[in-house]
Amino acid sequence: MEKANVKSNEIGRRLVKGPRQSARNQAATGDKYATGYQKIQTSTNPARKKEGRHPNKQAMLNILQLNICGLKNKKIELAKVMTSNNIHIAVLQESLHKTTNVHLTGYTAYPCTCENCRGIITYIRNDLIADCEHQTQTDDTDIQKATIWYGEQKYTIYNIYSPPTSICQIDSLHETMYNRTIIAGDFNGHSPQWGYTDTNGTGKYLEELHGSTNLVITQTPTSTPTLLHRAHNTLSRPDLTIVSSDIEPCCTVQVMPDIGSDHKPILTTIQTRHDRAPQQRIARWNFQKANWKGFRVETEQLLSKINLNEIKDVDNLEQKFSSIILTASKHHIPRGNINKYKPFWNKDINRVVTERKEARNKAETEPTRNNKTAYNRATARAKLVIGSAKREKWHETCATLDLRKDGRRAWKILENLSGKKHKTNPKPMTDCKTKEQQSEKLNKHFANINKSRTDKLKDRALMKELKMREKNEKEIKLNLIDENVTKQTDLYELKRTAERTIDSYPQDWIHIYTDGSAFKATVNAGYGVLMCFPDGSSKELYSACGETCSNYEAELKGIQAALLTLNETFQRNPSLATHTVLFTDSKAALESLETTQNSSETLDILLEIKSILNKHPITLVCQWIPSHINLPGNEKADRLAKKGAMQEQPLVKTTYQTAKRIIRQNFKEEWMNQWARGTTGRSVYKYQNTVKLHDPIYLLQRKEQCAIFRLRTQHIPLNFHLNRFNAEHTPLCPLCDDSLETVEHTLFQCPNLNQQRQHFLPMRPDLQTALYSTSAQLQRTAAFFFMALGKRAQAQRLLD
Repeated sequence: MEKANVKSNEIGRRLVKGPRQSARNQAATGDKYATGYQKIQTSTNPARKKEGRHPNKQAMLNILQLNICGLKNKKIELAKVMTSNNIHIAVLQESLHKTTNVHLTGYTAYPCTCENCRGIITYIRNDLIADCEHQTQTDDTDIQKATIWYGEQKYTIYNIYSPPTSICQIDSLHETMYNRTIIAGDFNGHSPQWGYTDTNGTGKYLEELHGSTNLVITQTPTSTPTLLHRAHNTLSRPDLTIVSSDIEPCCTVQVMPDIGSDHKPILTTIQTRHDRAPQQRIARWNFQKANWKGFRVETEQLLSKINLNEIKDVDNLEQKFSSIILTASKHHIPRGNINKYKPFWNKDINRVVTERKEARNKAETEPTRNNKTAYNRATARAKLVIGSAKREKWHETCATLDLRKDGRRAWKILENLSGKKHKTNPKPMTDCKTKEQQSEKLNKHFANINKSRTDKLKDRALMKELKMREKNEKEIKLNLIDENVTKQTDLYELKRTAERTIDSYPQDWIHIYTDGSAFKATVNAGYGVLMCFPDGSSKELYSACGETCSNYEAELKGIQAALLTLNETFQRNPSLATHTVLFTDSKAALESLETTQNSSETLDILLEIKSILNKHPITLVCQWIPSHINLPGNEKADRLAKKGAMQEQPLVKTTYQTAKRIIRQNFKEEWMNQWARGTTGRSVYKYQNTVKLHDPIYLLQRKEQCAIFRLRTQHIPLNFHLNRFNAEHTPLCPLCDDSLETVEHTLFQCPNLNQQRQHFLPMRPDLQTALYSTSAQLQRTAAFFFMALGKRAQAQRLLD
């Protein structure tokens, strides 16, 4: 019956697919129908092999899992295993990584950093796009979730360690169907399904997971045990590999020899669906080992044979010259590939590791006390030899390092030791929402991995040329025609210099004035633009910028609107394209256009400027002018900005800087209201009812600042103030003994201080002129008070 069914199925397939297929292809088709996965066969036709230099090889994803029982003394063997087996991702448990350096060359380490860390760590090869995150758990199970992209497919790998005393519950597994998922780790789960005689809580959970989902436990009672329990000399399988059913048919699990841990590593190999051609390594010329004397002799001989009279075409001459250079180079300059990275290894390490493997195999097959002791000794001997070999290699490296000529090598060693240039695998572009962000991220990644020094030099030269060209065509001026004149200059001189600056630009240029306005500098903003053309015509622009928009942003939007209108005007009528000057009273906006770290707002302005300058051979100048000094163009733009602020405000996103400014302003306003309505500090509020950012007290020394501040608040150790805390303390002045010793009495009224008062205080002193005036006067007031304290102390001693 079975043969008949197979034959009928073959006839049905033959009717659909046409001619008879070979048995090999029929088996492949049957596999596809049975498992939903078709293994790709490599053609054995020799004619097809000759078509390409290298036949395509099917790609394999190699995953290593291991409870390493401490990473520190096993890094060399781990690196050897990962390199020789082409491991893409390694999941380790109980690594004790907090006490050791976790770096492995060629891999990005993701150690667990949670508070309840069980020492799990995931290594992902640097050439894979991947990400790794910690999974929060309600129990003691430690879990990491790694997502990698390999062979145009997305794989999810879980690294799990469950302590023997806890029951494993993977909180993040809620589905019943999983695709390309691998769960590997030390579960410490017991179940007869993988060879235990008993069942614990973790084993029951894994059995339920196996029965209710498409996840398959690859270990069976006949699988090779991974743990040799040294105390009881027993073998068990706490390390499990669980895969989803879609990749189970193309997945092989192999237990590897130990690397010094009680657990053996498990290598999981997944055959991917796509063919991948092997990478061709680029051969490079080794100029340091070249025979330059022979190269010179051969090139001279070959060049002497060329008859220049017979060659009239320059291209033929160039080809002949290039062939001579290449011919001589092949004979005298060696060429080859740079050796791939190989972890440190030598014959002694190989010998003791082999002895340890043999001792473990003997202890597993014959679990006697002598074999157990021999295995422990072999493990200790391998640890000792590896440690001494590492020290000897380091001493040899330092001894052969000549700093007079090996400076580059020394710096490379220091950089490797510091970890500054350790490469990491690229992260997926999940945070890039637009194509522009994706392109920017790809460009940055390519620039980091690109090793072409020639291209970098060309890029730098081109960037320098573009910057020089842009600087010549676009000019930003932050000062007036007289750089010594600033906003702190006399108002008349400031206005006269600003008018001279505006008049310095020819009348046949386009003059543009921009301004921004916002209520309380943060809300209901608007911009205004006045464009004056050489023919006497003008154009006015104004618009609202948003309910929550700062003055600075409104200024930038006004500049952008002016440039956009200018560009459109030039496109409609190219004859109007001429040199342009843009006047603005926002120095901060112009400074932002000069910085190298541009925001999104300034970047749009720079792109608009670049568009104008690329299309039209003109000069564009951005000139700062002061505000509110009755400059006609600036005043007109200011009125237009206020008109724009009165328009209906659009709903726009608030920037971080604006939100921060609004919060700061609200807090300041609330504090000012509390300061005005309060009942304390009235002696200061009478003379300073607002915050003074440039209070002259800030220019004094610490001792002088304390004295002036205490005099202002009248919280100072004078008798009248001390009497408030101790009624028995006299409030009278110790110098005159007939008046209360208050701040006003000490500064202005005490007759025994008249001589010092005439020298240090103003002609008609009061609290305003003595405590709230210039820094020089505050210094003199502080000096007067210190002298008064000295005389007061002398008088107090006489009274005592």
